Amino acid sequence: MGFSTKAIHAAIEPDPTYGSIMTPVHLTSTYVQQELGVNKGFEYARVSNPTRTVLEKNIAASRKGTATPAANIPMITAPTQALPKAPT
Repeated sequence: MGFSTKAIHAAIEPDPTYGSIMTPVHLTSTYVQQELGVNKGFEYARVSNPTRTVLEKNIAASRKGTATPAANIPMITAPTQALPKAPT
């Protein structure tokens, strides 16, 4: 698998609920817990969420690594916000 293909498809599995090929963006901040401290892998989005977990696995796979923690989203978007604005 070439780098371009791996960058798009590595570590991505179809969504088991709806069958979507690409990972959905989970915009929730909290997740249901069966009881205190018992959840389905996610409890609060600032700690982890399904979208970021797939991103981390994808980056690790494309770099031939095993673990790559993703930065906080504001750190990812901040550089693009600093770019000069196009003239209107």
